[in-house]
Amino acid sequence: MINLWQLQVFLVVNETGSFSAAATRLHMTQPGVSQQIRSLENYLGAKLFVRRGHGVELTVVGQNLLEPARRLITLSE
Repeated sequence: MINLWQLQVFLVVNETGSFSAAATRLHMTQPGVSQQIRSLENYLGAKLFVRRGHGVELTVVGQNLLEPARRLITLSE
């Protein structure tokens, strides 16, 4: 099951471009961010990010999740 926290973490990783920067913004550890993204990827059965050196880029699946995730977070607020 997807939860809103996972979607929030996903959005912050996308905005910051890295797991480490997202961890800092969310007051989490980098492994904690990785765990949330991995759990979301496992549920969806697809990778959301391509890891590139010190940053990440969205995959096609990640790009397709971006707007629905934003809408759900906005609705939850």
